[in-house]
Amino acid sequence: MILRRCTGQEVVGTDEAALEAVVAADVELMALREEEADIQSRLNAVSLEDNPVDGDAPQASTSAANDADNDRLAEIYERLAVSL
Repeated sequence: MILRRCTGQEVVGTDEAALEAVVAADVELMALREEEADIQSRLNAVSLEDNPVDGDAPQASTSAANDADNDRLAEIYERLAVSL
């Protein structure tokens, strides 16, 4: 049995590779990738701030924000695994 899926969408011809066009058309995938990059940037910035030279411990609010960002990253990675 052969299954076919048709869409009513057309793509304007560009120099973009077919795979890139398909990925760009997947709005959820693009949003998840963008959110992942934003969270990674925040975590990297906080990581640099959490390594003070004078040995002070990181603040609790920073730790809570990191926990929330890490939880969200886990959700994003789970969703990305399902969509692939």
